[in-house]
Amino acid sequence: MTWRGRAACCPQSTSGSGAGEALASYAGGMATMLGLALAVFSRERNEDELTRKLRLEAAYWAGMIGVGLLVGINTGSFLLRGDADLYGGTGLMIALLCFHLAKFHSARRKLQKEEPAEA
Repeated sequence: MTWRGRAACCPQSTSGSGAGEALASYAGGMATMLGLALAVFSRERNEDELTRKLRLEAAYWAGMIGVGLLVGINTGSFLLRGDADLYGGTGLMIALLCFHLAKFHSARRKLQKEEPAEA
């Protein structure tokens, strides 16, 4: 949905700058997604096979959580309101990137804590 369509579908804005607010919201969401994507795809200092495996596992879990959220949101929307559109695409993408970052960094910290005990 473009910013013009979003402004047109939200006539309850009383400030008179509905298109400007929608554009700012759209730009803010895109900037957040871009920043998170850069954080997700940034390289580590020691990028080895184990780091790649952790990244792949984090991407898998982020995808699974994202699909669960999408199905849950659409099912809830259908049961409560009777329609099931793909709501919150920007929010879902931001959630996927956040879940990926959280899973990857938590797995890496757990591995770093276990590493000195084995050495």
